[in-house]
Amino acid sequence: MNLGRLATIRIGLPLTRKKGDVHDNLYFTYKTVTLKSFSSTGALLHSELDEFIANEELNENYITQEGDILVRLREPNIAVHIDKNSSGLVVPALMAIIKPKKEINSIYLTHFINSTIAQRKLQKEVKGTTIAMIKAQDLSDLEVVVPPKQTQEKIVKIFNLANQEIDLLNQLTQLKMQLKDELFSTIITKEQNI
Repeated sequence: MNLGRLATIRIGLPLTRKKGDVHDNLYFTYKTVTLKSFSSTGALLHSELDEFIANEELNENYITQEGDILVRLREPNIAVHIDKNSSGLVVPALMAIIKPKKEINSIYLTHFINSTIAQRKLQKEVKGTTIAMIKAQDLSDLEVVVPPKQTQEKIVKIFNLANQEIDLLNQLTQLKMQLKDELFSTIITKEQNI
């Protein structure tokens, strides 16, 4: 079934149209998602959010809500799931906001979009040589495999555990690299003091 039949898909807000300034009499401050906010495991990186000052209150269509999925339109076309801790963020125009209907688990759909199967299909739709991008219509046309709800939930549990393990291994790798650097610095410092 096409993604367009399973969800509503909307492009994010062109931020320059609503850009305000703290020196304006009336302004609104929001946190906004950036292209760097997308982790390869489908999680939103809160450390990579930016602040956005708007000249008016923004339409809620451009604000994340729990259960939404954001997809980068610029390569890599990673999808992230919005949980309750990630709601209330402004989505810029380089991203699509997907609001799944009830028959599909939004976390399953995020995993599906990030799967090799979907990524290959999206790769064929990429336009542009300098900045490779897909269109919202490409997402809408994406053929999605929709197993029964119970199977979707099993897949979500398995993938969530796998992603937790990947995150832990990445953290361990970072710590090992830091330890290696500190060890090297310690040895070199001792050698210089001899």
